[in-house]
Amino acid sequence: MYILMILGMELSVLNKAIEKRKNIGSTLKIDKWNLLRPLLLSWITYGVLNSQIGDGSLNVASVILSIQTGFVWETVVGRVLKEAEG
Repeated sequence: MYILMILGMELSVLNKAIEKRKNIGSTLKIDKWNLLRPLLLSWITYGVLNSQIGDGSLNVASVILSIQTGFVWETVVGRVLKEAEG
């Protein structure tokens, strides 16, 4: 589950780089720090994912949810940090 979530996080970074390239019209550039940042915050996102799925076996739904949760990691982290502040 964790590996699939990381895959979703990295796909999110790649998607943003593609969108940026499309808007600017330059070559595709991915900063190594943009790839590292999701890994540093992955424990927060995984905590949310694990609370939703639990320790059950992998099935199609949990695979999709793991990748999807990773893809929207910035939203998940932002929500958790807001809850912690307030």
